[in-house]
Amino acid sequence: KVLRRFISIVQDHTSIKNLSIKTFIGSKYEEKYLSIETEKVNKILGTKITGEEYICYLRNLGFEVGDKIKIPTFRHDITSQNDLSEEIARIMGYNNINSIPLQLNTDFKKEKNRVSMIEDFFTQNGFSEVINFPFTEKDEKKSIQIMNPLDSNRKYMRTSLKDSLIENLLYNERRQKDSIKIFEISDVYSKNSSIRIEKKLGLIVSGRRGNDFNNFSKTLDSKYLDKILNQRHDASPFEIVEIPRAKLDSKKREKIFFAEIIINKIPDTFFEGNELLRDPINFIKYSPISEFPSSTRDFSFSIRKPDKYYELVNLVEDLNHEDLKDSFIFDYFINQKSGEIKVGVRLIFQSSLKTLSDAEIQNAVDNILKPIIELDNVTIPGL
Repeated sequence: KVLRRFISIVQDHTSIKNLSIKTFIGSKYEEKYLSIETEKVNKILGTKITGEEYICYLRNLGFEVGDKIKIPTFRHDITSQNDLSEEIARIMGYNNINSIPLQLNTDFKKEKNRVSMIEDFFTQNGFSEVINFPFTEKDEKKSIQIMNPLDSNRKYMRTSLKDSLIENLLYNERRQKDSIKIFEISDVYSKNSSIRIEKKLGLIVSGRRGNDFNNFSKTLDSKYLDKILNQRHDASPFEIVEIPRAKLDSKKREKIFFAEIIINKIPDTFFEGNELLRDPINFIKYSPISEFPSSTRDFSFSIRKPDKYYELVNLVEDLNHEDLKDSFIFDYFINQKSGEIKVGVRLIFQSSLKTLSDAEIQNAVDNILKPIIELDNVTIPGL
């Protein structure tokens, strides 16, 4: 009846010259089975469920379990042990599965290529690597437009790493980072007569050079970048430019410096003496970034006996409190006549749960400074 009705509607609008019908007969359904591999499922999920618990979960989900697991006819999405693991995780509840550090295979030799050496060089110089989406809202003459973009506001391929790195810098500044050194290595895309792909290195810096007494009062500037980028070359392959603050949504005053270069245009002299990191770094567990403001407290310590300086340094390095985000020595002065040492220590407090009150910070300061104040010949002037 449906086909006849359809033909009737077509005839109302046109003349049908030819008509035929094709019938399709589906193949017979074949029953599907998977083996019972409890240990493999535990390895995938990082759980320790027993075989009895595993079978109980499956039966509650409608699976028939004998010597093997029979896949229900309506579960066309179940084809492997990974799919079964997903079902178990879903019924257990993802929040009820404890996270454990990944056990990565570290028995490998790092490929000695330009990208690896660049990553190692900047990591050893205190930079952090970022990875950004290759899409942007900026439309340029040579931009490639995406027909079905994931984000309608970012429908063009990047032709430069600059805008992405500026966004990264502003994001970190809004979270009270006062020393920002980041880099990115990524492909960029452009078109003229044909599509062109280039792998580029981009880097951006702003703020303090570091949180130690040698670099605390120094700023990240073009001289700093020029020294680490161009010092080994006769020419200057890296062009360092200042990004004006006036055009950015920022209240900061520190200058911003940026450099970008095609990987293949970096001279071989850049890699001379840059050894790869042979041993893999220790596993670093991700810590969520707090959205609450941080508070800073600075203290000046007077050390009358020089040998007490190292005891103070060790105590500062071992400071521990749930709301203490960072601590470091930012100033150092020695009186050559008296031998007295002045040390400036900065404590940065920040909670991941709330905005800390002055009373809470003061209470934390009292507990933290107690072992330092108890040192002989160490005092805080005015306290």
